Amino acid sequence: MTIALELKQLTKTYPGGVQALRGIDLQVEAGDFYALLGPNGAGKSTTIGIISSLVNKTSGQVNVFGYDLQKDVVNAKRQLGLVPQEFNFNPFETVQQIVVNQAGYYGVERKEAVIRSEKYLKQLDLWEKRGERARMLSGGMKRRLMIARALMHEPKLLILDEPTAGGRYRTSPLDVGLPQGFER
Repeated sequence: MTIALELKQLTKTYPGGVQALRGIDLQVEAGDFYALLGPNGAGKSTTIGIISSLVNKTSGQVNVFGYDLQKDVVNAKRQLGLVPQEFNFNPFETVQQIVVNQAGYYGVERKEAVIRSEKYLKQLDLWEKRGERARMLSGGMKRRLMIARALMHEPKLLILDEPTAGGRYRTSPLDVGLPQGFER
């Protein structure tokens, strides 16, 4: 059993004393499809923010495939792909430019990034849109572009924040746009 993600006594208290997380313990095994469910303000996005190192925890520990996020952030983040809730790409770049540039941030050579872009854009039904500016895509296509971008460095763990925003309730990894076989 390989532990993909482990949270130990994770807490987050915001200025003013607002306690968003209170001692969360969680283990997710490699290959599992896991969901954080709860009402607005329950701490789901805060938890994701801490796991992705975008939000500082108050206390506790986060391990991603055995790498302590606080002690070995570079290796921990290499294991992790994040699809944020909001679209945060340059809308004036083409679809392929967005994913190729993302790979470069993780040290993937351009030639390999172009190969990967074809693989993921085809899997996510975006290959025909590769030359279009991202601002021209529909909401669903933009969501799939965010997934393709998160996959470009081939992470072992993919975290999606509100992957079905604006859509119907879904339950399968394929329903949120993941390429077939990713959940393995």
